[in-house]
Amino acid sequence: MASQPKNDVQQAATAVSADAPPLAPCDVGKGKIMRWNFETSEVSAGHYHCKGVRENGQSIERDGGESVVLETLYVAFESEVALGTHAGEAIFHITHGFLPNWDGVYYKEIFGSWTVSKSGTNKRIDYDGRDAYLTITSTGEGFAWQGQLKS
Repeated sequence: MASQPKNDVQQAATAVSADAPPLAPCDVGKGKIMRWNFETSEVSAGHYHCKGVRENGQSIERDGGESVVLETLYVAFESEVALGTHAGEAIFHITHGFLPNWDGVYYKEIFGSWTVSKSGTNKRIDYDGRDAYLTITSTGEGFAWQGQLKS
């Protein structure tokens, strides 16, 4: 497979050393590289196949009822954390990889806070990195879910 040219995010990540100050914000919106990509399909009524592939080629596949989607996301999260990624950042990469057509912004310098949102709608997922607080908004009528994440 031929090597593809690096995009802006890849070039910036390559150029920044461990001692350099963080980039602000890290935009991984549409058309940018994503750490994870997911595919979910309903094979037959109530039977699903879910696959997650990380940028390094690691893949996770599950087959079964509706719970396989959550199981695949959870295993991807555990894998990301095992590689040394901070839990809040891992949640961002998994969420944005599952919703690739949504815009995502990660703010490393603001305690790892982030937002993933669908353009033109009120649908969004916000994570407050300082308090580990996640808010999911699906309509203009308020929150679909909100709460503190605990390890």
